[in-house]
Amino acid sequence: MEIKEIIEQVKSIDSETAKKLEMLREKVKILKEEGNVYGERYTSRQIDLNIMPIFEKELFRAKILLSIKDEGKSVKELADEFKVSPKNLLFEIVELRKKNMVYLQEIRDRTPIYRSVLGG
Repeated sequence: MEIKEIIEQVKSIDSETAKKLEMLREKVKILKEEGNVYGERYTSRQIDLNIMPIFEKELFRAKILLSIKDEGKSVKELADEFKVSPKNLLFEIVELRKKNMVYLQEIRDRTPIYRSVLGG
């Protein structure tokens, strides 16, 4: 997926993160055309290896926010939905909580249920 497509998808869910990704996209252009402070230009491969994971991670987090917008879900439910390990999903939930984008809605049978602050 192209950077512009990722930004558009994130924008529909989280406009603040989309603004930050847009600034990063501008920096990518500079790194390709002018280079870094040492004058070293980034190749497409370097962009793919070093910067694309940032865009992909933010898209994944935006999809998590969308999934728990209307109803809270457990880490296990989200991990099953996105076909990732609960450990990896929990890491993303923790990161979203640090940004105050997810909150603990309730504890159901000793299982934390998380919900997006985007929800109504």
